[in-house]
Amino acid sequence: MNAAQPAQAARHRRADRWIGSAIAIAAGLASVLAIAPAAGAVTADTAAGPYNWVQESPATPPPPTAGVLAYDQASDQMILSADGETWDWNGYNWTQLDPSQEPPAIAGASLAYDPAIGELVLFGGVDDHGDVLNQTWAWNGTTWTQLDPGTPPSARSGASLAYDPATDLLILFGGNGGINTYLDDTWSFNPTTLNWTELNPATSPAAREGASFGYDPATDQLVLFGGDEGQALTYADTWLWTSGGWTKASPSAPVPAARSEASLAYDATTNQMILYGGVTASGADSDTWSWTGTAWTQLSPAADPGPAPGASAGYDSGTDQLVLFYDNTTWTYGPPLAAPAITSAARTTFTVGKSGTFQLTGTGYPLAQYSEIGDLPAGLSLSPFGVLSGTPGNGSGKAYDLVITASNGVGAPAIQDLVLVVDQAPIIG
Repeated sequence: MNAAQPAQAARHRRADRWIGSAIAIAAGLASVLAIAPAAGAVTADTAAGPYNWVQESPATPPPPTAGVLAYDQASDQMILSADGETWDWNGYNWTQLDPSQEPPAIAGASLAYDPAIGELVLFGGVDDHGDVLNQTWAWNGTTWTQLDPGTPPSARSGASLAYDPATDLLILFGGNGGINTYLDDTWSFNPTTLNWTELNPATSPAAREGASFGYDPATDQLVLFGGDEGQALTYADTWLWTSGGWTKASPSAPVPAARSEASLAYDATTNQMILYGGVTASGADSDTWSWTGTAWTQLSPAADPGPAPGASAGYDSGTDQLVLFYDNTTWTYGPPLAAPAITSAARTTFTVGKSGTFQLTGTGYPLAQYSEIGDLPAGLSLSPFGVLSGTPGNGSGKAYDLVITASNGVGAPAIQDLVLVVDQAPIIG
């Protein structure tokens, strides 16, 4: 994979899920997701500005509301929980899911993926009646289940939540327990017992809500930045969680301005933690920063989502993209815009009565959508993600001449002739 081409293996996973179903961690209203780098991930010089924010144009966006976003590795879903609804981003469009039950309409919840149980875990938030909650919910790829931990953290919104691979525990910090009640406690969630435990580190960040929090695989540390203790006190400090304790980092200047509700996510494509936006003393900001493990570097993307306080962000391993959702707009962070080109073979063979799959591949950014001209045999179909699949019916054996088009809205569409051969044993009689 190169810096301008999303990994095709990851797109296989995303496409396979689309066929089978034919679908970050929150910090206050912000969301943070950090996962280990995907195989073949490369480092790009984002400080020079080659990577940019690109606004996507989904046909069915979620409602204009705050939500929390995280990638579910087990089910290969980029899940958004917003306004009492559950949505999935597939790299091109949002699909509203229909789980048998789901959390109530809440704001300021915390959401993280727990690989030990292969589920997303959601905690707290404020419901539409203004009540602060301490409910714990889990998403298993199909539905939400409210858990019943023995002694959960007190009710709160705006808490920071991230998975710590060193201990196989989710770590929760701080939040807002109600009117002018800011918290500085640290909790862990054990996926085996499904219980919360309050920790007692020797030192910790000051009480706050809306801090950005996520795991940095490059340093094997959890990174927490900013947050606020009411409008009068906003932080610009960086804290590291490792070996069961907090350490205050001392990055050299420049550092991001004091802020809360910023989006922080580890971008496995560039091997960087990316911080975006948030609420500063001058209002909502729209700057982009990366964390190198010891210092902050301000990046210079050609475009950005604009002021987006409380946006949700997470890295989608299915498409190798950083995804940001704010209000009802969707942005991705990736290489420069480039017209599509099809790189897959111009010939493929299926067999009558046997299930088969052929993946179209290509380059360009944003990701291209595929369509075909020509008659497909009964039993086969082409998904917008470039997956030709199905089981050819009896009597469909022959060669089919197809014209494949890949479009991503940048430059001219790519066009390729594809010969589809369907083999069929001779019919006697």
